[in-house]
Amino acid sequence: MPIRFKGDENKIMVEIKMPSLSQTTNEVLLIKWRVKPGDIVKKGQTLCEVESDKSVMEVESFANGTVLQLLAEANTSIEAGSVIALIGEPGEAIEKKQVNNLDKKEKNKIDTKKKEKERKKIRASVLVKNMAAKKKIDLSKITGTGPNHLITLEDLNDYIKHSGEKEKYKIMIKKEQLSQYQISTARNLTLSKASIPHYYLKTQIIMDDVLKLRSNLKLEQTKKISMYSFFIYAVSRALREVPRVNAYFEDNKIFYFKDINVGIAISVGNDLFVPVIRNSDQKEISEINKEVVELIKKTKDKKLKSEEIAGGTFTISNLGTHEIDEFYPIINPPQAGILGIGKVKKTFLVKNDNSFIVRFVCKVSGCFDHRVVNGEQGAEFMEEFKKILEEIV
Repeated sequence: MPIRFKGDENKIMVEIKMPSLSQTTNEVLLIKWRVKPGDIVKKGQTLCEVESDKSVMEVESFANGTVLQLLAEANTSIEAGSVIALIGEPGEAIEKKQVNNLDKKEKNKIDTKKKEKERKKIRASVLVKNMAAKKKIDLSKITGTGPNHLITLEDLNDYIKHSGEKEKYKIMIKKEQLSQYQISTARNLTLSKASIPHYYLKTQIIMDDVLKLRSNLKLEQTKKISMYSFFIYAVSRALREVPRVNAYFEDNKIFYFKDINVGIAISVGNDLFVPVIRNSDQKEISEINKEVVELIKKTKDKKLKSEEIAGGTFTISNLGTHEIDEFYPIINPPQAGILGIGKVKKTFLVKNDNSFIVRFVCKVSGCFDHRVVNGEQGAEFMEEFKKILEEIV
């Protein structure tokens, strides 16, 4: 909301508010300011860097002027819509009304601290308090799992059971603050396992033709094609053949996604990102690979834009670069499926005449939401995916 300067009705100060940068959380972490009070800024200039639940992004100014005041500190969580800076003309005093607003902001911080202190007050039944007193247990060390953090009898018994072990090894305990990415990932995956009825299908794919094509494409393009590109190509076309997998469940209804947008799980340190290749069913392997290479680089540099991680309709998780034969990933909600792909390795196969043959094989696990995809539909999807890769040449 524009605020007029004191003493001049024609001069207007602009409040810079934190935009909404995520679909899954209303908070971001302000990493650092790129400006300081007194700096002259232009519309579109970067003011600060923030970390959402999925990416590091820049917040830009939407006005020309001088930075009069920064209202948020680095390394603090900021809610969308909060005023983080004031921009206007140099040398102008801030209207008293605005100062009062700042005072109110400080008051809100104090109130928040009071509420947090209140939350940390020990809440337990008389029985739990009496038992703790007899055993000389400090209830403030126990985290209550009941309503409003009430310490239950089960919490107390669990603490008694494990406290000796904790005391013995507490010198080894190390605490680590989760990033916004990790908090979001933990929340989404917990929600997925708690609310989505997963079931699993497994198959193995002969990869000789894929490796042959990859080698040929490498000669043409001088650089090796990412294995993700072949998997995305095959998944996209399998989704087109079995559209029920490209859907989601909500309010006892099945909703079909309009487009096929495949996400790929990429780990950077302790953080997990899922950038998305949009309309992947309409692209050839070379086109897909160009996007994959670019998205992987942006992911490792933590430069992904919000639109590059939104809108996925299916996910692939590939651990083929590790010595992992098979695994069962968790569905990325609200999607109805995810593929887990293991390492490609030489394997003995038995032919129809009982003779042996050596082929390059990888195992693939499909995880599906049983509310959306029944067993037969999941099997059809896996068979189509397998067929596309084995006949890719």
